[in-house]
Amino acid sequence: MDSGRIDRQHYRRILAEIADGIIFVDDRMIIHGANRAAARLLGTSNALGQTHLDHWLADGQGPIRGNPLPGRVCTVHGSQERVFVKTVDALDLPGLQCLIVAPLHTSRPDAIAAFAIRDPVTRLLNRAAFEETAGAAIGKAAAEQATLLFLSVRLDRFSLINETNGHDIGDDLLRATATRLREACPAETVAARLSGGHFCLLLRTAETGTDQAISQAIHQAMERPLSIGHLQRLATVSVGTAHWPADGQDLPSLMAAVESASNLAVAGGGGKTCAFNPAILQDVKDQLELEADLRMALPRGQLSLHYQPKIQWPSTRMVGMEALLRWHHPERGMVPPDRFIPLAEQNGMIIPIGRWVMDETCRQLAAWLDAGFVPPPIAVNVSPVQLMEQPLSEILAPLEQHGIPKRLVEIEITETAVMDLLQRSPGRLTDLREAGLRVAIDDFGTGHSSLSSLRKLPISLFKIDRSFVEDVGPSREARDIVSTIIAMAQALGLEVVAEGVETTEQAEFLFDHGASIMQGYLFSQPLTAAAIAAAWLPRRRAGRVKAPPAPCAVPSSAGPCRTAC
Repeated sequence: MDSGRIDRQHYRRILAEIADGIIFVDDRMIIHGANRAAARLLGTSNALGQTHLDHWLADGQGPIRGNPLPGRVCTVHGSQERVFVKTVDALDLPGLQCLIVAPLHTSRPDAIAAFAIRDPVTRLLNRAAFEETAGAAIGKAAAEQATLLFLSVRLDRFSLINETNGHDIGDDLLRATATRLREACPAETVAARLSGGHFCLLLRTAETGTDQAISQAIHQAMERPLSIGHLQRLATVSVGTAHWPADGQDLPSLMAAVESASNLAVAGGGGKTCAFNPAILQDVKDQLELEADLRMALPRGQLSLHYQPKIQWPSTRMVGMEALLRWHHPERGMVPPDRFIPLAEQNGMIIPIGRWVMDETCRQLAAWLDAGFVPPPIAVNVSPVQLMEQPLSEILAPLEQHGIPKRLVEIEITETAVMDLLQRSPGRLTDLREAGLRVAIDDFGTGHSSLSSLRKLPISLFKIDRSFVEDVGPSREARDIVSTIIAMAQALGLEVVAEGVETTEQAEFLFDHGASIMQGYLFSQPLTAAAIAAAWLPRRRAGRVKAPPAPCAVPSSAGPCRTAC
């Protein structure tokens, strides 16, 4: 036999061994040949030749037509089994097309038709196959008066991970996440990857509390590091849950319900579970409206910066400031930063907003310097999204454009973001330090950094989170944590700033334990640039800086005396 050809007998043997059904039809859908697997799937032991495909299969979309036949789910007339039917496009058969027929729920990852119904990365069902399966499950549940549980699972910040680390790492993360989902869920769960880092799960349930149990199992499964490439990485998911028929009568309404619940979990910062309730739809609507308004806030001039002093205790001399972003909405009033900043990070608006914040800070510094004021360093909060997506030269461009010395700008990054950067872009913090900027860890104590990692970080100072400072009076645990953080900073040769100082008792405790730089309403609320200049900034006179006035002996809770201080 010619080594370059296979004779007809060998073709027959190959077709007989393939577990999926193989059917050859003409353009009228008349069957001209089939293998044993096809006959078995269609419920007959007889030859299928010269019969019409519609005689064996039913398709809700109408008569089975098409050349090539697009992938679709059909029902076998006799057994009512659901199968997936699709043309093999690669074969060149004059006058004929080759159809693959496979059980919809085949578990064999190497099945030929699985490529048409399964996501090629995770081997879970794709969106089309999941929706077909879910629709059939709803019909069956309705007949049996059963209930169904839908879970929408979103891999937090997947787009950012994919874009900054490459698609190979992204695919590894998707596969690892799919494995964890299978481990966490019952064996009968139908699982699919709908798009990007978005998964959907479906299972039949009659017990209350199943949604909480499964979502908790999913979160616990994701707590263990994932093997991504040659590294161990941590990832979190946001989960939304909804029930049929309580949360929707048909598949579109169920999918809308469960996806709105997961969107709310994402909006809450990720790593959480939200169960659907009708109020969520209004929340989602409000969130979408807020996002649309946020996109227009910058061009409409609705964003501004306020500045909060950092003072040296007990002199109350200002030694620094923090630039704080404010959004004054014409109808909503002042929108809290903790509501719109996470939204900006999710939709990419944080890049232009962050660029504006740095530019406005440098512009204001230049204006103060030109007016003869002597401003202290200003801390600017920088999102990890900016640090991972923007070139450092772009982030720092406003300093050069406005002629601002680098000693007057400090970069603040939250502790959680610092740990994230260490995993994904470990060199960015070093780049900032080598560029001549001081780097501060904001909200210290709320993340999961270790002493060994902190010892190696190119940072200049810690900012103790306000949640610890506000409890140093009544809580011994808070006092122990604060004193430990201060001692840790001293051991590492770093400065420490205490946020949220509101009482003299708190200030004295912090000072007694080695923290003399403070920020909070005891000294000043965030102020406009004009108010800061009038109340806090010293002026340069004849080439010299005017000495600051003597401080109040005992500052009041409303802040230092504005005539003497």
